[in-house]
Amino acid sequence: MTKRASTITFRMLIALALIACSVVSPPQRAIASSPTVRQCSTAEARTDFGKTFSQDLKVQAGSVKRVAPPNGAPAYSLRLHLHVDGTVSRGTQVVFRDENYSFLASAGPLDFTTDQDGASLWTGSMVAKSVLVEYVSDNPSSTLTVDTLIASPEQTETARVFSSRTSTPTWPFVEDSDDVPAKMLSDKVGFLVGTSIEGADAKNWCCTAVLVAPDVALTNWHCGPVSDEGRRWENSDCSAILIDFGWLKSAERIRRQYSCSEILAANEQLDFAFLAIKPVIGSGAVVGQPAFVKRGKPPAATSKIFVIHHAMCNFKRISNCSVDGAQYPGWTTPLPLGSPSLTQKNFTEFTHFCPTEAGSSGAPVFDDTGRLVGLHHAGFNVDPSCPDDRLNKAIRIDAILNSLSTDHSELLQRLGWTQ
Repeated sequence: MTKRASTITFRMLIALALIACSVVSPPQRAIASSPTVRQCSTAEARTDFGKTFSQDLKVQAGSVKRVAPPNGAPAYSLRLHLHVDGTVSRGTQVVFRDENYSFLASAGPLDFTTDQDGASLWTGSMVAKSVLVEYVSDNPSSTLTVDTLIASPEQTETARVFSSRTSTPTWPFVEDSDDVPAKMLSDKVGFLVGTSIEGADAKNWCCTAVLVAPDVALTNWHCGPVSDEGRRWENSDCSAILIDFGWLKSAERIRRQYSCSEILAANEQLDFAFLAIKPVIGSGAVVGQPAFVKRGKPPAATSKIFVIHHAMCNFKRISNCSVDGAQYPGWTTPLPLGSPSLTQKNFTEFTHFCPTEAGSSGAPVFDDTGRLVGLHHAGFNVDPSCPDDRLNKAIRIDAILNSLSTDHSELLQRLGWTQ
């Protein structure tokens, strides 16, 4: 992770301006050039998604056990964390089925991660109200423990406050859009679900991510797990992060799910994080080597762009719009627009009019040729003490590129972004 700027206040560190407010009529554009406007340090608004339940379900070798949310809690999909004491035998098989005994997923010895405490595994997200877990082992005395269950709905229950300039945002689901180029790019955009299972205050949240290499995803820094000290992406074990590139409205969707295997770079000033990813088990898991997006150049003011995202933790959407301002100070810049102390390096963002919502954080912004030109990360200012700017913000791709050139040249090579 890059060095933290000493001037960033705690409130700015936890700022998440993705939540936006609904308006009926478009405001005047003069707000973008006001000499007193700056990105405001609003309180963090976590995009809650689903519930985590501690479990202690023992599945003896050769048996089948049912796992379901307690007290009949509703769920659209389930995700499990499994643990085996000691080593996993060569003949180990774990099969997951729905309540009708239809196959959902399976796992073998190579799917488990082994450490001094034994072997463990996160499953992918399985669309089912309950899951039957079958455990097969060469060791008849071996026991598989389901210690965590995550039950997720179809969309977040968080209050909806749109970053839209109209009362009804125009952001069709991918299947309903007539924008063919955007639809073809959408398979490179994924639904990121984060999970923190430390202590009794387990939390789940959602964001958006984009494939920038076959095994590398890009999202926002503020989409990472938070330590007790308020720091993000601190834990080197990021396996609880799940990215599903098939979270679509269509019932026939192919679930292409990946987990985080390594944090490659994370920068809070520019609000980005690059994650190494690998396929996980789940309903279909992954099909072949995935395609990824190509890098473009920062967009000019008024140019056409579009955002592919998972607003409200819901299925994949497309928002088309135009750029408002091509240059805007970064979210941690402690200086107002028009300040004589501002330099070119402070202008790391651009503003746009695409409708977004909680869950859109980390969404890619594309130009009209389908090139990645920015990373959406913030919506309208909604704190009463902040100016109501009615602007969405994205990090400029050249700012991210410059940061990697300085601090992560090896990652730049891996992405092929050196030319």
